[in-house]
Formats: sequence, structure tokens, C-alpha cells
Amino acid sequence: MNKPQLIRLIHVAKTKLGLDDETYRSKLEALTGKTSCSQMSLDKLNAVYQAFKDAGFKRQFKKKGGARVTPNAKGQSKAPEIPKIRAIWCVMAKQGFVKSASETSLNGFVKRMTAKLNDGAGVAEVGWLDSRLAYQVLETLKGWHLREMKKALKARRINFPRDRSGRTLESYEPVSSLYARIIQHDNYLARHHASGSHMLDTYCPFCGYRSEVPAPTDCSEAWDSLAMCPACTKQVFRVITKNRIFYGKGGVRL
Repeated sequence: MNKPQLIRLIHVAKTKLGLDDETYRSKLEALTGKTSCSQMSLDKLNAVYQAFKDAGFKRQFKKKGGARVTPNAKGQSKAPEIPKIRAIWCVMAKQGFVKSASETSLNGFVKRMTAKLNDGAGVAEVGWLDSRLAYQVLETLKGWHLREMKKALKARRINFPRDRSGRTLESYEPVSSLYARIIQHDNYLARHHASGSHMLDTYCPFCGYRSEVPAPTDCSEAWDSLAMCPACTKQVFRVITKNRIFYGKGGVRL
């Protein structure tokens, strides 16, 4: 290919890979030391084109009678799954399932997964994913996250959520909501432990979830309230004294 053909293909690749102008020019400079294709030799243009092909760009040829492929004119990613991939990755890092929430770590995961899904051609950056690969990466990531959450819940003997008919729910959304509530409750307890609060063992009479609750500092005090169980989300009536907890269901003391 000559220079005009390569420059045209590089510009198409920029659009297909969803690169904004700043990111695009920084990549050109990293590859060739130049920030514009017009300043490059034929060899450097070939190097840029090959790098974009390695990142997932595939040249499309017009077929007879076929519809013309229209690139995204705004140069933005068409895959709505990409923000979801980033969000789940950050949550997994906060929950300790991955070591780092950085984009670099996520890109490493994306490249490994897409190499398996795309005949060995891994996509180097999450922002370059097309809709097909972004969906597959998202589902793979959700499956991994779900397995880790279920393993952690089973280790703590916490029951999975149930629907109104009593059927166990083990899909991603209900399990991730349950796990987020448990982590939030753990953080609440950690703050009380750090402050030296006197803690009492407690449990949910509905689902059996065992936890702790801070006790009054004065033996003459008694706290009564409706508290939501973080595991099953049902309301539990409790009267908490210095050394003991009394339970009730539906607001009625037992």
C-alpha cells in the first residue's frame, strides 16, 4: 500500500477503535516519535497500521451488493458494556478479588480474554472493544465475580437470597446485591471494633445470619429498634441491653 492508502486506513482504525484525538496522537508518538501521519515515512505508517491491527482493528472490504460499513463519525466507543466492565473490575478490586483496580490490570485481563475469544488476536485496551467482544468480556467477568462471591458466602455459611416463593436465587444481580450488603455491614462492624465498642453476638431469626451489634455502655439503658438483616433484608425487632439481646418478628417481641 502507498502512503495515502495507509493514512486512510489508520484514520479508519482510529475511529473503529474508539480513540479520541489526544489518545490517538499519544499512541502515534509512542510508536514513531511523530504525532501526525503526514510526517511519517512509509515504514513508520506500516508500523502504526500493524499496531492498530494487533489491537483488534480488522480491515473490511466492500462486497458487491452489500451495505457499506459506516464508521462511528464521533470516534467514540459504540459498546455500552465498556463502562460496566470498568465498574465491575473496580468493585472486584475493592472486594479483594483482583489485586489492582488500575486500567493497566483491566487491560491485561481484556487482552487475555479476547485472545481466547478472537482466534488469538487479543485487544490491548478495554476502550477498543467492539460490541461483540465487549459483551463477551462483560459476561466472562460477571461469571468470574459471581463464582468468587458465592465461594466467599459459602465459606461464611451465608444463605443465598430467595424470592417470595422460597426459590434460591443464584444469578449475578441478587448475589452481588447480597454480597455488597454484607461487605457494607462488615465495614460498619469494623468501625465499632476500632473504636473499642462493647459488642454482642446477634442473629437473624428468619435466615440465621450471625453477626454482632454494639451494646449500650450503661447497664440501665436498653435500645429497641427494627433492624434490617443484611443477608435476607427482613426487619428484625430487637431490644438490646448491656449484656443481652431480645428478639421479635414483625415488630412483636418474642
